[in-house]
Amino acid sequence: MNNPSWQSLRTRLVAGALCASVVSIWIVALGIGRYVRSDMEAAISAQQFSTISIIASEIDRSLHERNEILNRLAQRLEAVPNANADHIQSMLEAQAGVEALFNWGVIVVDAEGIALASVPAHLERVGTAYGDRAYFQTLRTTLTPIITPPMVGRRTGVPVITFAVPIRGADKRFRGAVLGVTNLLEPNFLDQISRAKYGHTGDFVITDSRTRTYIASSDKRRVMGAGPAAGVNPIYDKYIAGHEGSGIAVSSRGVEELSSSVRIGQTAWLMQSVLPTQEAFLVARQIQVRLVVAALVLTLLTGWVAWWWVRRQLRPLEKSAVLLEEMRQGHRPREALPVERDDEIGKLANAFNGLLKAILDQESLLTRVAATEQVRKILTHVPGMVFKYHQLPDGTGAFPFASEAVRSLYGVSSETVENNASSIRRLLVEEDRNRFFASSTSPPTPCNAGLSITAYNWRTGRSNGCTWMRCRSGVMMAARCGTGLSRM
Repeated sequence: MNNPSWQSLRTRLVAGALCASVVSIWIVALGIGRYVRSDMEAAISAQQFSTISIIASEIDRSLHERNEILNRLAQRLEAVPNANADHIQSMLEAQAGVEALFNWGVIVVDAEGIALASVPAHLERVGTAYGDRAYFQTLRTTLTPIITPPMVGRRTGVPVITFAVPIRGADKRFRGAVLGVTNLLEPNFLDQISRAKYGHTGDFVITDSRTRTYIASSDKRRVMGAGPAAGVNPIYDKYIAGHEGSGIAVSSRGVEELSSSVRIGQTAWLMQSVLPTQEAFLVARQIQVRLVVAALVLTLLTGWVAWWWVRRQLRPLEKSAVLLEEMRQGHRPREALPVERDDEIGKLANAFNGLLKAILDQESLLTRVAATEQVRKILTHVPGMVFKYHQLPDGTGAFPFASEAVRSLYGVSSETVENNASSIRRLLVEEDRNRFFASSTSPPTPCNAGLSITAYNWRTGRSNGCTWMRCRSGVMMAARCGTGLSRM
């Protein structure tokens, strides 16, 4: 039992306990690891969404401020319906703070989209036609301020976004528009997005949902770039459709990212943040690795403890097995097994000891019976009857042993008189009865005097006549003095 094998009870017990422990440990470790990632995803998503919501509110405030400036300028131009281009140019140049809000200046166009005035003057945009632009046609129709998708400037060829506010006449009809232009490649009010990073490897992004174009990003390479096409990134498609929230998806660059998106005010812009899951769940992965390492250590420790404990508990059983094997091979006499503890193994040892005693007693009995039978066979060749007679204090008696000659002398079998000698005692002739019992019951004087040899005669009567009997016997007390006489 010292060699580990599936025939060993110890090995099977350890394997069973170890399997149960290992399964429990790994279920707990993997379950905790999974819940840690899930909880961390929820916490980081909430934090990410809260961050972009604050930034979106700030950008919406900036957009609203710029629209208000352009709206006031449009109202001033509406107040001078007959102003010529020079007058309008003077009004633009006199408008304080306009160029600080729009880094690519302000343009005033007429109802046909021809630039009448522009600041700064060095961009030379006066006379440029903007009437064919899609946003201009929409502005003419709706008379509602518009923030355009990012586009390439017609005169300068740089990526820009335009704030367009209509100019109405006294009849409320469209007379022209004031255009505030922001160059996305120059410092602008979106620089807080361009300069900031989300974490170490994450980015902030502003996307125009109408064209899937990036307006601003922490990664300058994304600016004016197109987002994933429809169907490529399900999470991105949900954001474009208006969903606000967070999710995980593989980007068009093949990187798994945790992203969040929120709409900026009433615009078509989306404030978004992306963070590679490699960074987002770094702590979760470290916890998972530690859990796996801890699970491995606990697995090894549990295996060792289980092996030691089971070996200690089964040691009495192993000792008993060794003793039994030695008894089987004859190297040790049959003897009772040691009982070290009053447990199931101790009960098993006690049961075996009881069985062994019963077997030894049975073997002893069988040996005595065999010896008795052998003596009986020998005595069949001895003339006369050889017997052992036991007389009890109440006067009754029995022949525990009688040779086969009892059948020819008295006509009864040895089994008949083994427990009761009355069948023979009845055959005594009445005149000899008292003398017979007087001589047969006289014991030696001392209790332990041993065997006393006596001889006496008597007659027995049977149907075929009277027969004289002569007996030589030794009388001795029973094993416990005073309990009866035995005669051999």
